[in-house]
Amino acid sequence: MSKNQPKVSIIAVCYNHEKYCIETLESINLQTYKNIELIIIDDKSLDNSIIKIENWIQHNNVNCKFIKNEKNLGICKTLNKAIEFCTGEFMQMVSCDDIFYLNKIEKQVQKLLEIDNSYGIVYSDADIIDENSNLIELKFINYNTKHRKAPCLSGNIYEDLAIDNFIPAMSVLIRKEVYDKIGKYDERLIYEDYDFWLRASKDFRFYYMNNTFVKYRIHSENLHKKSNSNRWRSSNILLGIKQIKNKNILNKVQKEVIELYFNTNNRSIINEFYANVKINTLKRKKIHFFIKNNYPSFFVKIALEIYSSYNSLKKNK
Repeated sequence: MSKNQPKVSIIAVCYNHEKYCIETLESINLQTYKNIELIIIDDKSLDNSIIKIENWIQHNNVNCKFIKNEKNLGICKTLNKAIEFCTGEFMQMVSCDDIFYLNKIEKQVQKLLEIDNSYGIVYSDADIIDENSNLIELKFINYNTKHRKAPCLSGNIYEDLAIDNFIPAMSVLIRKEVYDKIGKYDERLIYEDYDFWLRASKDFRFYYMNNTFVKYRIHSENLHKKSNSNRWRSSNILLGIKQIKNKNILNKVQKEVIELYFNTNNRSIINEFYANVKINTLKRKKIHFFIKNNYPSFFVKIALEIYSSYNSLKKNK
């Protein structure tokens, strides 16, 4: 492609990825699209990631910016810190355990230049690989939507995203205008992507490219492996508060609230959620009494219906 093509800023985030980071960085360095601004940021890795990255930069004479956090900040704060250094028209985030196919950036830049600016984000499906880079049969979108009908993949996809986060984060290329309009990542959350897609999809259309441009790696340290943690539940509840009028979001997080209630002494997030869905103290106690005492499922169902407060929510829409 011509040298006057728009600049793409790629943020490669590393945390304890010594086993995989070089494969990720090589897949960026070998892209067929060359007007790339590479920003590598390490979130205080405890392994040899930093040494491996520094050696790779020196050996390949790569023009990039390498940021080393002095303390572990988490994914959202780390990305927001790196975004401050981005000067590209389009932006790409990738974890240093995932891999790009070599025409990924070229094809997605071409598409963003073809379609109108109401499309803020392009994305694709992803192959899934294991710790040894072996392909796993299922692809990402099918894996994340296997319990329901296929989602609407292009256009206004907010309602489909409210059911499942089916977008492979590493597959996405984003116009800078999206960040300018909706802001950066919510630093209260343990994960970065789902909340950002939901916010973006209210103001921008998404374009699905029917190709596979990336490989998503599943391994023992993936964030999704920690999805039963209280921090994960807290993030889901905060996401529910932010999307409080969406019935699908409420359906997803109501169980998280109850589980978190019995696994933490910190009630602030739970109380904020209840306040937003207008649950009074008496109803709240009934719900937890049903769950805690293992009442039959129909009692629990009644409790959850009370808990969801859909009637009051509809009046407020």
